[in-house]
Amino acid sequence: MLDGPADPDEFKNVSLIREDRLVGNMHLDAAIRYALSNYARERMITKSLWNEIIVYASLQRQVKKAFEFMGVKNYTGKIIIVSSENLDGKDAKIGINNDKLTFWNIKDPLEILERMALFHSENL
Repeated sequence: MLDGPADPDEFKNVSLIREDRLVGNMHLDAAIRYALSNYARERMITKSLWNEIIVYASLQRQVKKAFEFMGVKNYTGKIIIVSSENLDGKDAKIGINNDKLTFWNIKDPLEILERMALFHSENL
């Protein structure tokens, strides 16, 4: 969680994602894996690995929509920070609850992984 005003330069090489939009650690892990895969193949949707992670987590092809969906602007809840130091996502403790399942209109948390796999295959 961030306290007080932050220097925007400190966040150029990170992804800031709303925790309440992530369906557990598996959701974040999959977004990171798919973004890294696209980066390695030079097939990214965005111009930055950090934005690519947000695009995959949001399942939105347009960066603007992805940031509206997952971004932290005007959000005061828990924020997950992904950086080169924690690209494995293991530092994050992200829970799963009914509000998150309802937000994504899913019954089983594994459905988010299915959607992400389909999203990724459509972007190959």
